[in-house]
Amino acid sequence: MSAKKIIIISISVLGFIALAVGIYFAWQNSQKILTPPPAASSGASSQGITINQPNNSGPGAVTASKLQVVSKQEILGYWIYNPAVSATSTKTSASTTVSASTSTVVSSITVPTIKSGIYYLSSDGNIFKVSVDGNDTAITQDGISDIQQIKSSLDGKRVLVKYGTFISPSFKIFNTESGMFESAPTGITAADFSPDGKKLAYFQTSGDKSNLIVKDLVNFKAKLVTVVSIYQKDMDLNWISANKIILTEKPTALYAGKAWSVDINKKTFTKLPIAINGADGQGLMLNWSSNGRLGVEFLTSADGRGRYLSIVNATGTILANLNFSTLPNKCFVSDPQIYCAVPDNIPERTTLPDDYLKNAAYFTDSLYLIDATPGSQNPMTMILDGSGAAIDAMSLKFADGKLFFINKYDNKLYALDLR
Repeated sequence: MSAKKIIIISISVLGFIALAVGIYFAWQNSQKILTPPPAASSGASSQGITINQPNNSGPGAVTASKLQVVSKQEILGYWIYNPAVSATSTKTSASTTVSASTSTVVSSITVPTIKSGIYYLSSDGNIFKVSVDGNDTAITQDGISDIQQIKSSLDGKRVLVKYGTFISPSFKIFNTESGMFESAPTGITAADFSPDGKKLAYFQTSGDKSNLIVKDLVNFKAKLVTVVSIYQKDMDLNWISANKIILTEKPTALYAGKAWSVDINKKTFTKLPIAINGADGQGLMLNWSSNGRLGVEFLTSADGRGRYLSIVNATGTILANLNFSTLPNKCFVSDPQIYCAVPDNIPERTTLPDDYLKNAAYFTDSLYLIDATPGSQNPMTMILDGSGAAIDAMSLKFADGKLFFINKYDNKLYALDLR
């Protein structure tokens, strides 16, 4: 392949330090802490448009009866299989109104219905389908060990399972429609599905560099396409829109996080403007809407005392600053509605995101709906008052009028009915 078709990006010594630190903090498991953390104030943003957290005592919290446990057992991850879902069909199109007299959220959001069901990966590495009667159906029998991460396509048809060692991970692709595993490329370190679920982008090691390759999952005769090559072997990737992939370093507060946008068609490589008051921020984490137009970005200051949460667009430009702290993996991002689990308090000495990712910190969350529509009269609404409850929500998804999440305290799947 000619030099014009391959972009070589040099990474400094700091990048190699980030490699080791990122691997350690991003996936290390430790003893669970099942006691809610003591009270402390969270950091606040000081620039741009600010969306303030409402008073917890105000109207807007749904009743506890609206919250239910969905999975029969502890899980490592889950997905919703719905062939009707697409990147455009998941865009929410209406507002949410609150009845002050009943303290119940009445949602008029247009969402797809769940036709094919909810699936999860159990703690022993087997796949189950959720059953209404509570007797979840086992789809696989031979469990996968040492699971690090799962990613599903937008419609949930295919699921990427990353497992094995941190230095040399392995991948499997599960086809929910057929109930069978499909072959995954060997020697890859990170991967993600295209928004339509028909292609797979992945990093594959070649000597001292990693090639970003796109593989067609439908047309098996299609040739592999090498988009870029980089001298960095610990990058994660998110395919956020038809022609755009976002590359990020492993999140840790110990170094300045960086992110790059890759145009698949043009094979161009652009650094996103990740900064706090003009200086590089630490601990970068990002989460994107299904159409790639909105993202939630988390950063910390170099001393770890300031925590910054923002809504950004596809170019990394800040659209709004959120005057509270949470992590992007505790949010479900759609356009223009964003659901977030917000800790009631974060201990002052908590190092984010490291402590949360290695299970050294647990939170007590309340759930909020954020309306990112410019000029919104109700930019933030509480949908569940979780104060005093053992709820630490992560891996949020919204479908069929319900907000799904994994509760970190018991590792079970929950659903909050917003209808």
